[in-house]
Amino acid sequence: MPLGEVVRGPVISYGPDSGVHTYIREAVAAKELRLDIAYATNDVALPLALVAEGIGIALTSHASPVLAADPRFAVVPLEPAIRLRKVFAWRAGTRPSAPLRAFLELWTSCTSSTSACCGRFR
Repeated sequence: MPLGEVVRGPVISYGPDSGVHTYIREAVAAKELRLDIAYATNDVALPLALVAEGIGIALTSHASPVLAADPRFAVVPLEPAIRLRKVFAWRAGTRPSAPLRAFLELWTSCTSSTSACCGRFR
């Protein structure tokens, strides 16, 4: 769904205290569009509850298991997609735990090679 269509209806999205809010605003501004968020929340379940009641269109993460399991929702990717930069963070000054070291090793090997797992991490 093009961003131009999304901004026409009542939009349910992240609040201004969410890092995601900035990415959404920047993507909309890049298309020279105006976004009026009718309902802003950082609660994971509330946007989908509002959509289920016919209140508006939610800009939310595609990773929600509720989206895949609930037939009331039509899930359509945005065009252009809004990419969010994620980082790893752990407590400074401590040695990473064994599971974290194993994950970081896997991450490093997958993102620095052309192995089959690369697509899962990018």
